[in-house]
Amino acid sequence: MKYRFMNEHRHEYPLALMCKVLQVGRAGFYAGLKCPLSERAKDDARLLEFIRHSYVAS
Repeated sequence: MKYRFMNEHRHEYPLALMCKVLQVGRAGFYAGLKCPLSERAKDDARLLEFIRHSYVAS
């Protein structure tokens, strides 16, 4: 989740600052960009979107 947040906000905040605040390495961030999401991560993302949509609709 940290890497996804970093990727979504890397044009708003410096990458070095996000790495320091989130306590992750830049190498790990770049390695994560090259690897596709696992099936579990895809399922989790779909479930999260469903939960958010249901919450907003209620």
